[in-house]
Amino acid sequence: MRVSPRSAFVVAVALSCAFIALNESRVFAAGADSSTLLLLHGDGVDGAVLFPDDSRFGRTITVVGNTSTQKEESKFGFSGILFDGTNDELEIADATELTWAGNFTIDFWFWRSSGQDAAQDAFFGTSNTPASGAGYDLNINTSRNPTFVAGTDTSVTCSNTVAATTWQHLAVVRSGATTTMYVNGQNCGFDSSSTVTINPVTTEIGANGGGGDDFNGYMDEIRFSDVARWTTTFTPPTRAYAGAIEFTGPVLITGNAHVTGTISKGAGTFAIDHPLDPKAMLLYHSFVESPDVKNVYDGIVTLDERGEAEIPLPSYFIALNKDFRYLATPFDGAMPDLHLKNPVNRSFFDGDISFEIAGGTPGGRVSWQVTGVRHDAFIREHPVEIEVPKSSETIVPQGECLHQAACI
Repeated sequence: MRVSPRSAFVVAVALSCAFIALNESRVFAAGADSSTLLLLHGDGVDGAVLFPDDSRFGRTITVVGNTSTQKEESKFGFSGILFDGTNDELEIADATELTWAGNFTIDFWFWRSSGQDAAQDAFFGTSNTPASGAGYDLNINTSRNPTFVAGTDTSVTCSNTVAATTWQHLAVVRSGATTTMYVNGQNCGFDSSSTVTINPVTTEIGANGGGGDDFNGYMDEIRFSDVARWTTTFTPPTRAYAGAIEFTGPVLITGNAHVTGTISKGAGTFAIDHPLDPKAMLLYHSFVESPDVKNVYDGIVTLDERGEAEIPLPSYFIALNKDFRYLATPFDGAMPDLHLKNPVNRSFFDGDISFEIAGGTPGGRVSWQVTGVRHDAFIREHPVEIEVPKSSETIVPQGECLHQAACI
């Protein structure tokens, strides 16, 4: 099992418990969805030369020169990846997944060192140059404009200039036959005749394919994707892509787990030692599911001499719930006139919250239930979407299934 420095940090923070990953489970960051081909965070101590790939491919990154992580500058996390401008680069060997015949996105953050305003800096390149017909270069030219050239039919020069000593986000996106460049989320140039198949022999980070123009500065959150992440102006990421951890195999948690966000699952149960045979059997019960975010309250009440009852509810009931629903079932015989006398309300005199039933048999017992739909601040900010079209931003993209049985 491989855990990146950022992933290990998130595990420690997110789970205040012990966990055991079974059957060689792999662990990778939430930014590494199924469309992510490479994800480098650049986290590490000063001078570290290990660059774990948090994509599902876990690619081997070869360090050239003095490329290392340094705490002096970082966009997110502990540090950034420092390239000193002299033969520093990271190399990635050829892989089938890095051959792009269709849509793709390269996005990352960069910080250029002072004195680089008039210099040409290379962000990425391939050892087979664009002139070969299948390579690419992503640079900043001497006029401070980012440029992207791929094969012999794609050339984009950004109309925006980029300054030194400040963090900026750069994205190159191909959607269909159009390749677009975005600086800080703003469209700054495009080429609408982009059809080349990019087939790198070696991908180079911090240098171009022909050598030279080595980048001088820092990079952070480098991500390659096989989808068009953006097709219009967007807000650049406000945090690292590693917002959570994904375990791709069974995981046993031996303590308490605390989740401050939301949980999605295919199914769920509790599992306990069977109360009738605890040493030999387990007992499972399924969760109760609903398209509404429901809370359920129930109990048994004894009716007064008028066949009525006032049923108290928690003091937070109205603040937490709305859209109340009621059920009442009599014990020991029918009560045909049993009904809701007064719905949930707050007493004018003491502020207590309750509802009333009436029409029953004096002294009779009634099983009651009331439900409410949450409307607290958190659920208003994070409503549950019942039906969601699949896209590059969902758990799995369009055309893929979470569970293979559904795709058969």
